[in-house]
Amino acid sequence: MNCFLNSKLFFIGALGIANLINAQTQWVQIQDTIYQVQKGKNTVELEFFISEGYHIQANTNVLDWVSPSVLNMETIDALTDVTVCFPESHEIFLEGIEDPLKVFSNRLLVKVEFSISRITEPSMLWKGSLWYQACDDKQCFYPRNLPVTLRLNLD
Repeated sequence: MNCFLNSKLFFIGALGIANLINAQTQWVQIQDTIYQVQKGKNTVELEFFISEGYHIQANTNVLDWVSPSVLNMETIDALTDVTVCFPESHEIFLEGIEDPLKVFSNRLLVKVEFSISRITEPSMLWKGSLWYQACDDKQCFYPRNLPVTLRLNLD
């Protein structure tokens, strides 16, 4: 009985570790980005890399049971008129699901437009996060939050 109980506990523990590792997996990466900007209107492009064999949900027109991708940037007094522009998504079909999923795959370029109303420092950090839900061809995973930090070097 003890041997059976120990095997059962080992199996349950291994499942817990596997779920913990899966819960921390990021399917999207971004390199540290540095941008030269100036007072007035600016546009920067954030380049995200989506792991091979995976895709993330689009930012609009997604099915009810998935989470749309969202780029949230912190509010900074010197930065105004912030607009986030995702590219057009593409559709994929998953086995057993009638409606197509609107997704991004491989490389995702997100434009962020903003104005700098005043320059107080020669450089500033602008933090944010990409909220996304990744899927492979069989399943979707819990949504993730990927931290994003932009260094804005001011001319």
